[in-house]
Amino acid sequence: MLLKVCALLPPSLLPFFFSSFARFPPQSRAFLPTPHPSPPFLLLHLKTCCWLTPRTNLATLGPPIVCQQYDLREALLRENEARIQREDSGVVPEGEEADLEYPPHLASVPKTPFVPPPPPTKPARPSASARSNSKKRDKARSKRQQAACAAEAAIDPPAPNPRVLKKAAASSPIKLALDAADFRASHPRWTGMPGHADHPLFVHARDAEYLKEHLQYADWQGEKTHVLLDKHGHVIGTLVAPPLPGKSWAPVLQDANKAVRGARQEMSFTESAHHHRRAFDEGEGFPSETTGMAFGGGRKEPGNVKASSARNGRAMDKLVGNHAIRRMCTFPVGPFQALCNPIFSKYHRTKQQLRQRQPGLRSVFPKSPFATS
Repeated sequence: MLLKVCALLPPSLLPFFFSSFARFPPQSRAFLPTPHPSPPFLLLHLKTCCWLTPRTNLATLGPPIVCQQYDLREALLRENEARIQREDSGVVPEGEEADLEYPPHLASVPKTPFVPPPPPTKPARPSASARSNSKKRDKARSKRQQAACAAEAAIDPPAPNPRVLKKAAASSPIKLALDAADFRASHPRWTGMPGHADHPLFVHARDAEYLKEHLQYADWQGEKTHVLLDKHGHVIGTLVAPPLPGKSWAPVLQDANKAVRGARQEMSFTESAHHHRRAFDEGEGFPSETTGMAFGGGRKEPGNVKASSARNGRAMDKLVGNHAIRRMCTFPVGPFQALCNPIFSKYHRTKQQLRQRQPGLRSVFPKSPFATS
């Protein structure tokens, strides 16, 4: 009967079962708990099979199992050896499952020993020639920066960039039936006259198709630079192509557009700010704000243009400091210097002389010959 009860135990409990009963002398005829410094042990009973502790009340369990002429230890050892042989041979008794060392989905995965990562290696020291070339590049870069700073502070204009001169030489002229002597300009001849000139076609300024029929029209896609010439061959304007191809220049324009829209949301404008030479008198138009240095308009000497409000001033400073805005506003400076060098040189000298006499004057774009923007 005891062997039948033992057969009901899972194989994982057999070693502990052996060790528990090995502590009792062979003359023991009943499996009774005795004071022993061991973990809880098993007591097989006719009606129950449970874990017992020294605090378990044996009176509630009934009479124990008594073995008179039976060597339990030898029987259990033989049973255990037979079970090990069956498992080694792959024979699983009916109604039992084979013990797996790994889960089923990992049984076929071999164990791989842990390989510690290699210690970090120090970067290879550059060779003497590489260090020498790096120093040369740093020195050349420093010289270019110093030359650029000196050119910005010098009164005489810098020499045109050879790459810009090559592009300017490849530009195509567009001759117009206009005379530069007939253009309306202010008395110092720095800017044009404020307001719109009386022209019979001005009332059709919004009708592009009508203007194409009555004015000289040129379809410009922005891929090539063109020079506008009056009837005497004087340069009166240029159509400057962007410095990068269309797909590469488009992100710059998008960033600049985003910066302008963001500045407009931060600024506030009066009604008069929507009416200026760059917008139509009728309709909403668009607001205009000026920053930089100027002369005239009641000023007795050149001075910085004051923002209409502190909030607008902060927004304008942020706008002109935007990288995309600076690229968009300064890339025509090179073609202007190459194609209209006399005017560029005069603008540059005048601006630099004013800045030397009045160091407090603010230059929005140092490379630009224009005083305001």
